[in-house]
Amino acid sequence: MAARHAKCEAPSDFHDNSAGELHAVVTFYSQFVPGRFAPLQCDSTSERLSMMDAKTILSRRSFVTTSGAVAAVFVLPGCTDENAPSSPNPVNAEWESRAAELEATGEGIYTADDEMDLPGKGPTHVPLVTVAGKKVTVTTTHVMSVEADHFIQYHYVRDQADVIIAMQEYILGTDLDATMTFVIPEGTTRFTVYQYCNLHWTWKAEEQRVPA
Repeated sequence: MAARHAKCEAPSDFHDNSAGELHAVVTFYSQFVPGRFAPLQCDSTSERLSMMDAKTILSRRSFVTTSGAVAAVFVLPGCTDENAPSSPNPVNAEWESRAAELEATGEGIYTADDEMDLPGKGPTHVPLVTVAGKKVTVTTTHVMSVEADHFIQYHYVRDQADVIIAMQEYILGTDLDATMTFVIPEGTTRFTVYQYCNLHWTWKAEEQRVPA
């Protein structure tokens, strides 16, 4: 598996008061989702290195094991991607965590152009998006079958910075179809709709640009 690398490296004379000399090296070894990550640039190396649980950022399929250990993601405060789009929307940690779990299933995120190991499933799994001003209607033309235990379980929406701005869960036996509506938050310039099928995993529609 090919790996992309984004590296931030502190100078050799960087010291941490409690841990002695620390070489702050940030390297991501991952099969990244295109467009989700970009090379980092460091504005500061004087702040303490912190470690975050990689599961909040990468799907389980993006983890790489090296020397028998799972690669973690280290974040050095002050390292930023100058070209990354920004979001005016607050982060809902519960939504982000749930979406990360959903996106870790199957072979990744499926699209109409890349059905991967599920050929022919696109027409009933790619969400249909209708935009009317600031109101968006999302539907997926898929069975909601109690007998087959086969249904659309979630729709969710990411903005231009991949922040989730809407999520809806469907209850089998209660929701007869998979349709949701939401209002585009102010400052959102683009968004992408995703859906999760309990048997055929996560699919996304084409990115939508918000009308001016």
